[in-house]
Amino acid sequence: MNIEDIKQIPLIDFLAALGHQPEKIAGKEYWYKSPFRKENTASFSVNIQKNVWIDFGTGEGGGIFQLAEKIYNEHSIARLISLIKNVARGPFSILEPDFSKNTANHSPISIIKVLDISHPNLVDYLKKRSIDLKVAKLYCKEVHYLIDQNSYYAIGFENNSGGWELRNPNIKNGMAPKDITHLKSNYTTSQLTIFEGFFDFLSFKQLQASGRLSPGIDPLEKLLKENSDYLILNSTAFLKKSLPLIRQYPKANLFLDNDLTGHSAASTITSSVEKAVNYAVLYPDCKDMNDWLIQQRALEKSTNQILEEDIRPKRYRGLGR
Repeated sequence: MNIEDIKQIPLIDFLAALGHQPEKIAGKEYWYKSPFRKENTASFSVNIQKNVWIDFGTGEGGGIFQLAEKIYNEHSIARLISLIKNVARGPFSILEPDFSKNTANHSPISIIKVLDISHPNLVDYLKKRSIDLKVAKLYCKEVHYLIDQNSYYAIGFENNSGGWELRNPNIKNGMAPKDITHLKSNYTTSQLTIFEGFFDFLSFKQLQASGRLSPGIDPLEKLLKENSDYLILNSTAFLKKSLPLIRQYPKANLFLDNDLTGHSAASTITSSVEKAVNYAVLYPDCKDMNDWLIQQRALEKSTNQILEEDIRPKRYRGLGR
């Protein structure tokens, strides 16, 4: 069984072999409680026609390798192949979709209201992620929503299809329809800057707004001053769909996550465009762009405190008048 054979294994059969059964079936969508985190409402969807999964609770998705990576917390492709093969020893057969049931683009989330960001908890959450409120307000909203009649609020980032990515200190959610977010510049540009999640995009915009960077990051400093269109994937599951759009640009700037999925996506994009620059090399020890920004801000704060200590007048206890 090679890699291509493994990719053809039906996800619903793989999940069944691991003991996971769907909570409900809506046409080609099979809904599960997440196989890698605790939840009370099924927000993990498998599309049996495309053989891909999306976890609406985290905004992540992909094929069987990305699923196995999450379930086993394993990043080695060789090890993942071995683990999947151990599960896939039995015969698998693709189930036919049940079109007698509702095939609507279902979401367990319903929106109550959409506002400008003002809730103190969300403002504090932005601060902890090193994003200024004025930057977040340019691209995000405060979204109040229901899940099983329980009310929640979060920072919302809208996609091209009118769905939302939803984040607060405790929850990472998404409201269908899931899609990419493509933001065009007011000026003609030949480059597309690509992010995996919207907090990475906000981090980039934060750096543009503040204009502060640690010394020696010249390539990024130059990019921050240039015009660009932006693509926020919102999930690497949408990379294949996005390739025709990406190929319209001669140059792509990549700010993807430092994990197996992010590296695979970077490789795919690099082979699809005339020129691609992978800026993940700037944050090799960080999970993503936002993690790096938080680290940079902490370093900046620490450095400023040391400088203040050095220039502060020192008081010495005298020996007498």
